[in-house]
Amino acid sequence: MIYCLVAVVAIISPFFAIAEPVAVLSGLSSKTSWFIMAVALTIGQTTGFSLMYFFGDRFVARWQWLAKKLENVNLEEYAERRHICTAMAALFGLPPLTALALAGRIYERQFRTFLVITFAGRFVRFCTLAGAASYFERYVDSTNLPLWLKPYF
Repeated sequence: MIYCLVAVVAIISPFFAIAEPVAVLSGLSSKTSWFIMAVALTIGQTTGFSLMYFFGDRFVARWQWLAKKLENVNLEEYAERRHICTAMAALFGLPPLTALALAGRIYERQFRTFLVITFAGRFVRFCTLAGAASYFERYVDSTNLPLWLKPYF
């Protein structure tokens, strides 16, 4: 049930950047499977980016901070190598995948291609973050964690 809840919360995470810390915390936790958490985060964020792809113009019209984020990205710069740029955005966040998704059909005319690249890139990103945290978990002293996080470890 926690994985479904994380997937639902991850839908809004492209706006608030909460998925990466959740991935790291799940890797450090002994109570959750970091791999399933990475899958849940990937599904949630891909859903969020898909909604941004289809309804980006409505989001931009409603929230000025999103419009500013989109204005800062020169989409013509990425037009020739849009698949590579989408993959880099999905993996590393540069250029911002949020801006590329908000541009939607202007940037990437084939939704299926955008969806596959985004899903694969985000899956690798979250598996790397959660897996690395899980690997180094034995070196992290949980006594240094804040009190509100201790029940999850």
